[in-house]
Order: sequence, then C-alpha cells, then structure tokens
Amino acid sequence: MNRHPVAVLLTVAFVAYGIYAASAVMALTAGVGVLVLIIGFLIQAVAAFFAAVALWTAPRAAALAVVILGGAVAATWLVEGFALGLVAYLRALLTALVAILISLAAAAYVSRLRPVRSA
Repeated sequence: MNRHPVAVLLTVAFVAYGIYAASAVMALTAGVGVLVLIIGFLIQAVAAFFAAVALWTAPRAAALAVVILGGAVAATWLVEGFALGLVAYLRALLTALVAILISLAAAAYVSRLRPVRSA
C-alpha cells in the first residue's frame, strides 16, 4: 500500500487531536462543566476520529468530516470568547478564522486524494 506522506501525517494529526478533544471532554465532565463546551469538544473528538478513519479508508468522504471539525473548533472558540468570556475576543476570533481556513485547505487537499487499492 502506497500512501501519500501528507495523508499519513494528516491521519496522525486527526487522531492526536481527537485524543486531545476527548480528554478535554473527560476533564469537563469530571467537574462542573459548561454543557456547551462539553458538546463542542465532543463534536470535535467525533469529527476528528471520523476524519482519520475516513482519510485512511475513503479519502473523498473525509473532506466533510474535516470541514465539520473546523466548524466545531471555530464555534467552540467563539463560544469560549464571546458567550462565556473565558478567552480574549480577538484571540477567539483569530483562532476561529485560522481553524476555518486550515480546515478548508485540508478539505481541499483531502478531496483530491484517490483511494488506495489493496493488491
């Protein structure tokens, strides 16, 4: 099986981010967590794991999961910044914008990958 190195790197990055988001969900549910943040990080974890699996098996289907992941990251940061006041407004806005731009670039790259045929 020949896989493109960038696709392998993206898969590892999605799994790592999924583990990070899942650990954040665990930390938020252990104490008194805000329900909106728990749901946001849960959506991020599920989308990251789905993007990793889809990228490994059917790369064209992974583009939707990558866009959902970017939207969930952006929405979580905007809620943290504007609704809850946990982070600065400009930092939340900049991080949300960067998350959307990176997810759109990654989705454009992933949508052009061809599935690897096993011998």
